[in-house]
Parts: sequence; structure tokens; C-alpha cells
Amino acid sequence: MSNLGTLGRGILSGFTQLIYPNTCWTCGVVMPPEQRAVCAICMPRLTVDPFPTCPRCSSTVGPHLTLEHGCPACTDESFAFYQVFRMAPYEGLLREVILRMKLWTGEDLAEAIAGLWAKHMANRLAAFQADVVIPVPLFWTRRWRRGFNLADILAAALARELAVPCWPRALRRVRATPPQTGQTSASGRRENVKHAFQAAGRSTSLARASYSSMTFSPPAPRPVRPPDRYGRSNRRRSESPCLPTAGSPWDTLVSAAVW
Repeated sequence: MSNLGTLGRGILSGFTQLIYPNTCWTCGVVMPPEQRAVCAICMPRLTVDPFPTCPRCSSTVGPHLTLEHGCPACTDESFAFYQVFRMAPYEGLLREVILRMKLWTGEDLAEAIAGLWAKHMANRLAAFQADVVIPVPLFWTRRWRRGFNLADILAAALARELAVPCWPRALRRVRATPPQTGQTSASGRRENVKHAFQAAGRSTSLARASYSSMTFSPPAPRPVRPPDRYGRSNRRRSESPCLPTAGSPWDTLVSAAVW
């Protein structure tokens, strides 16, 4: 009887593969049934960073630099976060996939890739013991045109992997800004999003209530941010909204940003 059951499941699986083949989301190659999301060839191209990076801003660095206080690109900068993690350089297949996810047709692809990236990034962020994941919002007109916010999808997947809450309404984007790709300098990118975000009423109230009832030990690591559209969890210069810093009611925040 068990042999018949196994045979039946095999036939059903074969028909399913015939009608809905298990293909790679990025290159379209047919994969074995047990393979998920992307094929073995595309996987390292989306999740492996071949270069050494600055532990502070995630820029690619040379092999002989002293990075205790950051790299030459960030050592004199003041950031609103503690550390940056990037998935990989913004080039090749990674860049292509990110651009596809940003299209109005890219939501399904984003769901598949977000789960993949979350599994890889969660292992690196686990030591920070994050309390909450907060996606950075789009302005309402851009969200309406696209139909979804890619940062919401990335944040939800990461929150599931870290087993912490995701607060998609903790931040509000209060003004529309030109695309960051049109800014030619770091200072221009900073100015472009300056005062573009506000903490929503619910998160502000929770922060005040928590702060009045809690005491804090020495500051924990400051907020870190998972990959943005350039494969980094934040741009090299700070363009993040004002988030609670170390020692606030949330000791560690993870903010998902995609511009």
C-alpha cells in the first residue's frame, strides 16, 4: 500500500512539474523540485559578496586598510546608524533583479527573493538581537503607481527570520523626493531626503511610554539596515530618516530601505 502511495505522489509531482515547472526566478532554467526560488548558478551571484567591505559603511575596500573607525569614504562622516551590511555589490545579476523587483510587475519576484535574502542576512544580524524591523516608506503617489512598497516585503521577510515584529507604519514619508539616482554627489543624496520622513504617531507614543517605564544599560549597537537598491543596507553617506539611536526604547532597530 505504501508503494502505491509513493507511486501516486510521484505521478502527481510529475504532472505538476509538467504544468507548472519549477523554474529559477532569475534566469528561468528548470530546477529540481526540491530547489527553491533560484538555481544553484544564480544563488551565489545574488548572495555572495566577493570583496572585502568597510564594517561601518559597507563600501568595497582594499586589503590593507585599518578599518577600526571606518574607511576613507566614511571615517569623517557622522551616521545615524551603527553598522551597515550589504548583500553584494550593485552590479550584474543583483542589479538586474533589483530593477525588476521595482517594476509594478515585480511583486511576486520580490516575495521570492526577499525570503532568500532574509535567510542569508538574518544569520549576520542575529548577534545584534534586533527588537523590531521597520521598512522605509514610499511617498503615497509612488506607492500608488507601483502598487506595493518593496521595502515592506523585504522587512516582513527579515522580521520572520529574526522572529521579531515588523512595523510597516512606524515611519511616514511626508514629502515626495526626486529619485536618488538623479543625485550626483553624496551631499546631494543627503539633502534630497532631508526631512522627508517622520515617525508615525503610534511608534512615537510607544517610544515615549517605553522610555518612561524602562532603564537602560550602556548603549547597545545602533540601528543597522538590510540591502537597499544598490545591494547595501544603507548608502555610503547617511540619508536615513531619524531613527531611535542606541539607548532608546528600542535598543536595536533594523530598517529596510529601497529607493
